[in-house]
Amino acid sequence: MLPWILKALAFRCDKPQMQPVMDALELLKEYADKPHQESYAADKPVPMHGVLSPSWQ
Repeated sequence: MLPWILKALAFRCDKPQMQPVMDALELLKEYADKPHQESYAADKPVPMHGVLSPSWQ
């Protein structure tokens, strides 16, 4: 269900401090239709700073 939601919504924000979250959403959108076993490409940065609390990283 999440892939459908990600495709249906357009996320926008003009606050620089929210850019890591916007980057994370774009990465999720890009991989939403891929098989669950497929990992992110090695050259894709996975935004964590500013997205996840330090205890989750």
